[in-house]
Amino acid sequence: MIGREVSGTIPRLRETDMAGVLKAIRVWRANGSPEQLFKDPDGRLYAAAFQTIPKSGPANLRVAVVAPVDEFFASILSERRRLFAVTLGFVALMVPIVFLIGSLLSRSLRGLAGETDRIQRFEPSSAPPVRSVIREIDELGRSVSTMRTVTETFSHFVPRRLVEKLIETGTPLQLGGTRREVTLLFSDVVNFTEITEKADPAQVMMYTS
Repeated sequence: MIGREVSGTIPRLRETDMAGVLKAIRVWRANGSPEQLFKDPDGRLYAAAFQTIPKSGPANLRVAVVAPVDEFFASILSERRRLFAVTLGFVALMVPIVFLIGSLLSRSLRGLAGETDRIQRFEPSSAPPVRSVIREIDELGRSVSTMRTVTETFSHFVPRRLVEKLIETGTPLQLGGTRREVTLLFSDVVNFTEITEKADPAQVMMYTS
């Protein structure tokens, strides 16, 4: 403010007051508040601190420290913008990774859902077990594969309709039975003894089946 040439005297503050310091000084003198905030004519916020020099004697000297508030936070605001940009970049980088992981998970789950539907309908399937890098999904895939094997094996020895009925009704398998009135027909196969004596056991099994 006093860098310009003056005519032998220091200019008065009112001549160089471009930040509105005089108003802050008046407030300090009026209520004695040594620290305060004020705005300059352009609306810029300033912080001001006033202190009397006790050993100045009759000179009555005072120290006034005035600085724009935004200069205190300039580096913080700069770092905040940089951090915000880094965060956006990190999120943008993670979006395709998250999408890829979600696609892998959903594909595995869709495969398991389709496999269980085929098992419920007793449809044959030669698809390999569903595998996944996720341990829980991988274990679920092995369980579904085991369930398919058990169901198909069970269906080879028990009529399919009976298996479906057991699954639909939730009837547990247990020893025993129910008493009913039934009609039985006993019959014989012509020349069965002569045929089985000369045939291979496997052929007899196929023939009787």
